[in-house]
Formats: sequence, C-alpha cells, structure tokens
Amino acid sequence: MDIVTAQEMYERDRVAMEAAGLEGELLMENAGRAVTYDLLRHILPEHKIVVLIGAGNNGGDGFVIARTLLNLGYDVEAWQVVPDTKISGDAEAHKRIFQASGHPYRRMNRSEDLNTSLRQADVCIDAMLGIGAKGRLREPFATIVHLCNEQSVLRLAVDIPTGVPADEGVDDFDAFKAHYTSIIEAPKQSVFLQQTEPFYGKWSVVEIGLPVKCFANHQRRLWEVSDLKRTMPERDAHSHKGSHGKGLILGGSRYMPGSVSMTARAALRSGSGLIAIATDRQAIPSIASFIQEATFVEYEEGGRAPDLSSYDGVAVGMGIGREAAQGGSDRTIGS
Repeated sequence: MDIVTAQEMYERDRVAMEAAGLEGELLMENAGRAVTYDLLRHILPEHKIVVLIGAGNNGGDGFVIARTLLNLGYDVEAWQVVPDTKISGDAEAHKRIFQASGHPYRRMNRSEDLNTSLRQADVCIDAMLGIGAKGRLREPFATIVHLCNEQSVLRLAVDIPTGVPADEGVDDFDAFKAHYTSIIEAPKQSVFLQQTEPFYGKWSVVEIGLPVKCFANHQRRLWEVSDLKRTMPERDAHSHKGSHGKGLILGGSRYMPGSVSMTARAALRSGSGLIAIATDRQAIPSIASFIQEATFVEYEEGGRAPDLSSYDGVAVGMGIGREAAQGGSDRTIGS
C-alpha cells in the first residue's frame, strides 16, 4: 500500500489528466461514487444525512456524493459552506450536474441554521477541505467543525478529515474528528502519525482509476505482517538458544520493575536466544515471576554496568529512574 504526501497526490492527479488523458470531471465522478459506496457500509436506509460541501476537489466530491445518495433514495441535505465564488473548475461542473438533476442544496449563511440540521441528523459527511489544509482552521470551518464534533452524529470524512494536515511535521491544528474516513487512492502520511491518526477513525482506501503505472515510485509504503514474515530468517532444526544471539537488558528498579520485564519478554518473542537482565537485586523476584526464561546478572542500583563484551546487543534505561545514587553523585547509567 503506497503512502503519499500532499504534493505527491497532486502530482498523481496531474499525471492522470495530462499523461493519461483522464478528464478532471471524470476522476471527480469516479471518486465521489467510489466514496459513496464505501460509506454506504456505515449508513442505514432510515438515516438522515447532512453533506458538508466546501471548495476544491473535496467540495466537488461532496456534490457527487450527495447526488448519488439522493438518487439512491436516501434522505440528504446538501450544505454548501463556502460562497459561490469559491466553487470553480471541476467542482463547479458537478455542482451544475447536481442542480440539473433536480436536487436542492442549502447555503450556509448562519451557523445556527446548520446546527439545527446537525441536531436532527444521524450522519454527517465531511467534504469541506482536502489535503491542502495547514495550521488552525479559519472561519467558517472552525465553527462548523466544532459543531460537528459536539453533535452525537456518525461523522464520515472524504479522503481526509477537514483540518488534518496531510504530511508530517504539523502539530498545531484543529480538525473534524471522523468515526470513519474513506481515503481516495492512497493514504497520506498523517494516517500513521500519533497526533493525527485519531482524527481519521477507522479507514479504508478506494480506487478511482488513476494510471498507477505512470507514477513515480516513492518507495514509501505500509510495512505489513506479510513483509515481516518474508524477512524473518529460518532457524535450523538442530539449533539451540545459544545459536540466536545473547542480549543484556539493563534497567528496572525496586519500584519500577515492569518496563524491564516487558522489554525482556519482547526480546525473547522477537527471536533472541538468551536474555540476561541486570537490575536491582530487590526487583528480581517480581521480574522473575513475569519472565521465567531470562537469567540475571549482578548489578547494584546506582552502580556501574556489568561487562558487556560477551553480549551481541544491549538495551539500557527502561525503569532505571532518575534519582541520584547514594552519596549524591549522578548514576553511571542514565535513563
């Protein structure tokens, strides 16, 4: 599964249109319909749905999604949350198709009117801002996102939740907090980052017909279980624990034995043959009951590390604490 930056996604769209000859309106139709049928897994026939439509590609997708849902017989209110002047290009073309299909939409003049609809809705679909968002949201998006996040509705996002940065390195933002996101063509970096991942909720990727063979290979993709299994070495049937490496874990203390215990267990599960633990003597009984396979080496809390020359790998620091050693001097091994 490829992982892209915002710029790489823009480049894929450009290649699709210029090199492969795919029209932007067609790609937008493909995207909107693919997302709709993906989102239908979370929508019931009796649900009342609010679709929030912004500018740009996300807004155009929003008009396609609203039209498709209405054509399927769902109860949908389409809300355009930006001025008419902001709707242009392919998005404007799909707005015209939406209107020509006989479907009404509402313009947001007051946030109170939208909030009334949200309170009556079961589902809110976010098609406001796409991968170009950076920093904190401006109005009216800041207010709209706040209203959506406060309501007890099922929140679904198109490609990327409004306000979430597509790329890494952005910590100051506010965003639509989706329960589920239908990602178009390829996940963006922020899907996998600690500060942004929760805003996506659960997610999946839909394919919209881009010419993948025309794209540059950025060598960035999700490392999956199958990749791990493929790279794990096979063990000889006659090998023993001494054949698979010897490791030392130095850490833990009388009052913090847990982290060094979990580290030792993780090392053994990952394939290490012999694991020794250097820790405070008073912590050994609690650690030994948790991880029976490990051995122990002598190490006084606050003292010097044992001889490391016989080990293939060493992990140092977990649970060792920050207090000074007896006598006031700093510890030889830090946290």
